[in-house]
Amino acid sequence: MLSPQDVGGWTLTCNPNTWDLRDFLAAGGGRIDGWSVQPSYRLGLIEPGQPVYLWVTKGAADIDSGVWARGCVVERPQRDVPDWRWLDHEKARRTDTFLPLDLHLFELLVPRDHVRGTRGLEDLEILRSPQMSNPQVVRPAEVALLDGLIGPLADGRPRRRA
Repeated sequence: MLSPQDVGGWTLTCNPNTWDLRDFLAAGGGRIDGWSVQPSYRLGLIEPGQPVYLWVTKGAADIDSGVWARGCVVERPQRDVPDWRWLDHEKARRTDTFLPLDLHLFELLVPRDHVRGTRGLEDLEILRSPQMSNPQVVRPAEVALLDGLIGPLADGRPRRRA
């Protein structure tokens, strides 16, 4: 079980076969203001201001896996209804807890293999337990390493997505 000292931030998983990432990008989406989370004791550890990373899975051949966005928690998790971009309607019907965010997509993602190959990120929960539900913990030392990988990607300058 995690304690507050274990938490530096969170990763949230986006499976492009469950949530319509292509449509979001085609519509010019660059900011995400909320994401579904699984009710558990972890929700009690989430605090406004904590960093959040969006991890896109390899759910489709044309979508690269890795860190696509960084932002922060805006409010504690709350009950709400799913947005219309859900492709898995059955899963959307079972989803009612969302985390309010200020999450900004990069134009150039940090690839999964780059994260996996970074010393100190070998035990990142998203890599160890990729099937675990949202949210997944990022320990304090891992936040610093992830932010170092992101570096100039988070500065708002336009870049091409790989």
